[in-house]
Amino acid sequence: MNPSSVYKQSNPEHASLVMDKQQNQLGETSNSYNWFKSFVAGGFAGCVAKTSVAPLERTKILMQVSRVYGLNSFPNVYRGLAHIYATEGFFGLYKGNAALLARIFPYAAIQFASFEFYNRTLSLMSWNQENPLATRLFAGSLAGATAVICTYPLDLVRARFACQIFESKYESLRHAIKTIFLLEGGLRGFYSGIYPTLAGVVPYAGINFFTYGFLRRLAERRGLTERHPTMVSLFCGACAGLVGQTFTFPLDVIRRRMQTISMFRYNIGAEQAIAYLPKRGFGRIIPTLIHIIRHEGFFGMYKGLSVNYLKAAPAIAISFTTYDTLRRWWNIPTGKYSATASAG
Repeated sequence: MNPSSVYKQSNPEHASLVMDKQQNQLGETSNSYNWFKSFVAGGFAGCVAKTSVAPLERTKILMQVSRVYGLNSFPNVYRGLAHIYATEGFFGLYKGNAALLARIFPYAAIQFASFEFYNRTLSLMSWNQENPLATRLFAGSLAGATAVICTYPLDLVRARFACQIFESKYESLRHAIKTIFLLEGGLRGFYSGIYPTLAGVVPYAGINFFTYGFLRRLAERRGLTERHPTMVSLFCGACAGLVGQTFTFPLDVIRRRMQTISMFRYNIGAEQAIAYLPKRGFGRIIPTLIHIIRHEGFFGMYKGLSVNYLKAAPAIAISFTTYDTLRRWWNIPTGKYSATASAG
C-alpha cells in the first residue's frame, strides 16, 4: 500500500480538511449556478414586463416628443393608441419592441443581479448593518446606474424606432446602429441623453427597491406574504412603480427629447431646440428643462405621465412578481439580500 494513502487514512485531520475543501468547491459551484439562474430570471422578468406594456410605452414616448416635433395626434393615451393602430396596424403598437427586448434582457438581468451584490456588500459594512431600508435605496441606485451604462445604446436605438411615424429613417436594427455610428460621432452618438437618464434612473431604481422592500416588510408582519405571495408581490411592485415615476418623470421627458432630437433636425421647432442646448454633458439638463417650461408650461415636464402611470404600475409589478416566481420555480435560495426580500 502507498505510504501516503496509509497516512491519509490514519490522519483524521487530513481527511477532514479534504472533505471541507470538497464541500467548499461544491458550495462555490452551487453559488455560481444560483447566480446564473438569478441573472436569467431577472432578464426574463424584464422581458415579460416590458412586452406586456409595449404599446403604452411607445405611446408615452410619442406624447413626450410630440409638441417639439410638430406631431398633433397624441393629446391623450386613447387617441395616441388609436392613431398608431389606424396608421400602422396592430404591429405598429410594438414598433421598436425588438430593440427594447434586446436591451431589456441584459438591463433587467444586470439590475437584479447587481442589486443583490450591492445589497449584500453594503449590508456587511459595519456602519450600515442597522439600516436595511437605506441599504436597499443605495443598492438600488447603484444597480440602476450599472444597468444603464451597460445597455444605454440599445435604449437609444429603441427610442429612435418608436418615434418613426410618417417615414422610416431606419430600415432595421443593424441599419440604425450603422447610421448613428457614422453620422452622430461614433460611439458618443449612442450615449446622447445618458446624463439625464442617469440622473433619473439612479433615484428611480433606488425608490423602486426601497418602496418594494418597505411594503413587503409591512406585509410580512401582517402574515400576508405566506397566504397571498403573488398578490403581495404584485401590490408592492405596483406601488413601487407609481412612487418612483412620480418623483423622476421630468428627467425621463428630457431624456427622450435628447435621444430623438437629431431625427427631426429639419423641423423648425426642433432646430430651435438644438440651437438652445449645449453640446453634451450634464449642462443639457437645466437648459432643456427651462426650454420645456418656457414653451410648454410646467405640465410639459409631465407630458405622458398618465400613460406612464398606466404602464409603470403593471410593469414593475409584473417584473418583481415574475422574478420572485422564477426564483421559487428554479429553487434559488431567497436570502435577505434578494431583490424580492423584505427590508429587514
